[in-house]
Amino acid sequence: LTDIQRGVRKNHNENFTNSILLFLLIMLIIVSYHIISKNVEKELNDTKSLYQSLFDNSTIGLYQTTPNGKIISANPALLKMLEYDSLEDLSTRDLNNYGYVDPNKREEFKALIAAHGEITNFEAQWYTKNGNILTVEEGAKAIKNSEGDIIRYDGVVENISEFKVALNKLKISEGQLNSVLETNNIGIWTYNFEDQTSFRNLLHDTLFGYTSLVSDWTYETYMSHVHTDDAAYVQQCYTNAFEHGAPFNFDCRIVRTDGVTRWVKISGNHVYNKQDKPVGLSGMVQDIT
Repeated sequence: LTDIQRGVRKNHNENFTNSILLFLLIMLIIVSYHIISKNVEKELNDTKSLYQSLFDNSTIGLYQTTPNGKIISANPALLKMLEYDSLEDLSTRDLNNYGYVDPNKREEFKALIAAHGEITNFEAQWYTKNGNILTVEEGAKAIKNSEGDIIRYDGVVENISEFKVALNKLKISEGQLNSVLETNNIGIWTYNFEDQTSFRNLLHDTLFGYTSLVSDWTYETYMSHVHTDDAAYVQQCYTNAFEHGAPFNFDCRIVRTDGVTRWVKISGNHVYNKQDKPVGLSGMVQDIT
């Protein structure tokens, strides 16, 4: 009986010890879970705070909208851009019925993003709350549910109105410049030392007898048109310019593609980078025949 009691007591002690160990293991798991959960929660909160800060302080408009035209969210930059005081105020705007100066642009936006899943550099004109017109450029990504249906658009938008105005002024200035160049029969060009490429206006190539821009114009192409009697002189003019970093200005004869010889004035100077190193040439050619 004593042996039996000792055996029972031993088993009881072992079971009790195992129970204690199991309890401690469970408690360790619970404590570890809470620690990990706290750390994950902190990281999630930190990440959420970071994204919220970026959303609130971005200088570019950020938004979330739905295909049926409902505005879910908009950051302060977008509210300011559209002259609204609050998201609640902006949320009354139905994008499918109001907002785009050209209503067809909304349907074009939806069709493109449905076809490609995202859209970039989409240009349109929007109305502000006060009726002003903005030219904007936006990009957006379609967010889908588990069935593959688009439930919202996450997008960015930038006001490019001032840029468009400046671009139009530049086009006017470019038109005026081209008019002056054509009136005085002047071609302009640039030449890059590193890759040996060139830029010219059409009038430049026209002076050499071409009806369209030559795809691969090089220094050798130019020299092939220089009259043989003037070739050495022209080469010396460029050599002097290269060696001394000086401007150049000389007259010479060229032979056009149709065989006609013309007198031209060539002038130009070096182009320098920020380190004051010559990286190319730019100049003009004028028919002075």
